[in-house]
Amino acid sequence: MTNSNNPSDVNGIGKESAMRTGMNHRMMSWVVGGLLAGSVAMGGAGCGREKSGASEPGTLPRPPEGGDAMGPGADVVRGASGIRGTVAGTGLVVKDAVFVWMDKADDMTLILSDRPGLCPLLVSGAMPKDSTVLMIKFKHNTPENRDAPFAPGTYPLRMPGQDKAAQDLKRVQLLKLDGTCESTLAREESRAVAGEVVLDSISAQKDGTAAGRLKLTFGEKQETLEGAFSAVFCAMPEDATEPRDCR
Repeated sequence: MTNSNNPSDVNGIGKESAMRTGMNHRMMSWVVGGLLAGSVAMGGAGCGREKSGASEPGTLPRPPEGGDAMGPGADVVRGASGIRGTVAGTGLVVKDAVFVWMDKADDMTLILSDRPGLCPLLVSGAMPKDSTVLMIKFKHNTPENRDAPFAPGTYPLRMPGQDKAAQDLKRVQLLKLDGTCESTLAREESRAVAGEVVLDSISAQKDGTAAGRLKLTFGEKQETLEGAFSAVFCAMPEDATEPRDCR
């Protein structure tokens, strides 16, 4: 039988160490300014340019008026204002949410986790052990938007064999990390195969936030995560490296 979680398969996680796989390298590639796009010179920490406003028309419903605010440290799984659903029996009670974008980078990473204190942990070069993490990688794909900050709009998941949209989601994966930062979810279960994220607002600068909605389908069983999120901008230092620690 072929092992679908071969460490040489950079598209998978399986039960490999999330600190050694290609997915984790992609997850943390903001330190070199691009996911699968090579190195891009970095500006100072918190150097993102602000970009905020109303979203383009999207297919996802907005949370009800007066819904609970979401942010780091908040349990946001409540009604229409939380992330609902399970993947391979794993749900996500969001206690922290951050996003990372380096100035003039053509990718951005959104991270939702049930582990609080996510940004300081990542800045220090560590992965969050004993946690569930949803990784979403946004991508700009044209010469016109390649150096631009990410803006409100609809970002569909890139589908194999289809032309790239001007902006899309290149990769989405749910990780369930154990005490050694190994994911216990197999690739075929935990990788998104369809869906989209709508960014309603985004400000990539110190104390900035990104808010929006997501609906994503995972694996052969077509399991779904959906709901609203609000993430805080996490500024990485100029000398940041990929995480080598697990704590």
